[in-house]
Amino acid sequence: MTKWLRLVSAGAFSMLLITGMCVHSGFYEGRGMYPYMASALAISGCAYFWGALPLRDGVVEDRRKNLWGYVVCVPPFLIAFLYGVHLLMTPRSMQGTLDEALRWVYYGLLAASLTASLMYRTSRALLRAGLLAIGVAGSVAGLAAIMGLVPMPYAVLRTASAELAASGARLAGLLQYPNTLGAVFGALLLTRLAVLARFPAATPPLRLALAALPALCCSVCLLLTESRGALLCTAAGWAAALALAGRGVRLRLLLQSAASAAAALALYGQLAAARLAPAPLPALLALGAAASVAALLAPWAHRAASAPVRRGACAGAVFAACYAWAAWGLAPRIAGGAGSVLVRVGTSTWSARGLMYRDAWTLFREAPWWGQGGQVWRSAYRSIQSQPYVGSLMHSGYMDILLNLGVIGLLVMFLWLGLIIWQLIRLRSLWLAPFLVLVLHATIDFDMHYGLIWLLLIAFASLGLCTPSDVQPIPFPRALHNSRGSKFFLREWTSLPRSNGFKMGRRAGSSIAAMVMILLSSLCLRFTGAEQLSHQAVQAFQQGNMEKGRLLIFRSAELAPWREPIQLVASHFMPIEKAEEQVRTALSAEPGSPELWWELGDLLAGKTSALAIPAWIQASELDQFNTAKQNFIIKALYDRTLQLAQEGKDSESRLAAKLGAARFEQYRVLAKQMTGPGVRNDRNFHLTAEANRLSHRFVHAIVSGRLNSSVALGAKSMPESIRQPFPVDLPQ
Repeated sequence: MTKWLRLVSAGAFSMLLITGMCVHSGFYEGRGMYPYMASALAISGCAYFWGALPLRDGVVEDRRKNLWGYVVCVPPFLIAFLYGVHLLMTPRSMQGTLDEALRWVYYGLLAASLTASLMYRTSRALLRAGLLAIGVAGSVAGLAAIMGLVPMPYAVLRTASAELAASGARLAGLLQYPNTLGAVFGALLLTRLAVLARFPAATPPLRLALAALPALCCSVCLLLTESRGALLCTAAGWAAALALAGRGVRLRLLLQSAASAAAALALYGQLAAARLAPAPLPALLALGAAASVAALLAPWAHRAASAPVRRGACAGAVFAACYAWAAWGLAPRIAGGAGSVLVRVGTSTWSARGLMYRDAWTLFREAPWWGQGGQVWRSAYRSIQSQPYVGSLMHSGYMDILLNLGVIGLLVMFLWLGLIIWQLIRLRSLWLAPFLVLVLHATIDFDMHYGLIWLLLIAFASLGLCTPSDVQPIPFPRALHNSRGSKFFLREWTSLPRSNGFKMGRRAGSSIAAMVMILLSSLCLRFTGAEQLSHQAVQAFQQGNMEKGRLLIFRSAELAPWREPIQLVASHFMPIEKAEEQVRTALSAEPGSPELWWELGDLLAGKTSALAIPAWIQASELDQFNTAKQNFIIKALYDRTLQLAQEGKDSESRLAAKLGAARFEQYRVLAKQMTGPGVRNDRNFHLTAEANRLSHRFVHAIVSGRLNSSVALGAKSMPESIRQPFPVDLPQ
């Protein structure tokens, strides 16, 4: 790779960070990533093909290999390989497994190109500029949304629950989720504080003042998210940075942190008092005042760290007061007193996570070593949850990996992250602190579902491990350093002789890799087209152009045969026989989807209810805390009992009534369990009066063999909450 290509790689990665933050909501669940993956895979395929040509053998290559660059870029390919093996088996979600495999290949390619490009100073400057840009853009966008200067519907989370938001509102920002946004701002804040602390003593005050402003913005936005986990992880990362810093850097880091916290809390207090809905002019004036304070304190903190003892003691006392102010502001206070509670003190979110982890452990035991493929929790949580909480995403990235890839995948993940952290500690790298913030916070939230988080982790690891450093690293333990195994693995690969067989093997491997990359690129292009067509179909339906929407959704279904929402919508516009075939094909890829099973029951109801009822029961078993579905099945069984009685089939009618009574008893017991103390009934699961009334008729039918009255029921009487013409989670 030539120098200009490596510079382009670093610049493209920085633009990808900015685009992901500002345009695609942090690449949540991979949304918007398909075009970028297709481009990267196509470019990589061409590069591998070029490397397979014989004329490349005459090129003199740089034989200096960076072992830690391979540590950064190889494990993502191993994780992608594990997902690829699951595709050859029977995963719970074929589309989810394929998406995960494509994303991890993409992360590996990005890591490989980035680690190769950071040998140049310009590349490192471009990447640092990209990290600075996403911090500034994210904080400015969040503050502008709070002040009403920019319309962003989901930038502020408002709630009346004090357990969810102490001030009544939380900043969700461009990521539309406060907790992950807090972790991102915490990591970026530590990078800015580390940069401030490492400025030389003779740095001009203006440069220090300008460098302090991004730190102020990140601090304010971190506080506005009210994320306790993000604050704790940021504190842990800050403590690690403080422990590894040198004596002079440590003092500057302490003082710069105090200055940033003091200015940020002054602004945060005013915005929180207005419930994140202040008048624009006073809010702008408060922002200007806080920025002025931060700009004035930053040069003073820098000078105080290297001042004489008396002057330094005076400055230290002032900044100790700043820390005391920060501690007082962050401490929980009684609501309604002097100010509002700045730290949420409720435990409901933690109890919900505890339930989720307990249910996930039950699911993990089904396949502990190998896992069950991609997006296991999303596809299975409704069938195994012990209480009707709401949570389609596992609030722990490592538990999610454990469900997807089992113990083997989790070991690969821990080994990858652990090696990076170990080497960052040895190098005393400033990138250790932000890396730790994201790694720790992913333990208690679904940050790993954001592609931006993985891009940031790759960026921090690459900057920390693949950048020349003047710091003397902490030495390896003597036994490890002198072992034969370590000497073998630390040997440069290029010291091996290159025979003709080696060259032929390299060409063959490059050719195979090129074909695989081109194939994956074409697959990403198909999925890109499917998403665009489905979006156009939704617009056509909203405009009333049903024929155009029908044609577009058919084309989208052809391009993405395993994507459940698209297949469901397409089946509504097909003849019953073809729709049934379509749904059964989708079920082979998503066997645990209650929506597909319910749609199959609707289609079979057009033939006879005897065929539809088993499919509906299967759907309810996969979504047991759905009140509408449980109630509808009771009515369907009652309708079937009535039909058989009218046909004179008394024994069959009595069997149907027994089945209905058994289903009702199961429904009743489950609903009764949800009325106890401490139960999280977020889905409002309850026993309906209609089901209770029909249960008495089932008993009468079992005893007497006939029914006194009837209510004609069928698939067309299903509530709209169950059977929607267009699923709300259709890709946009």
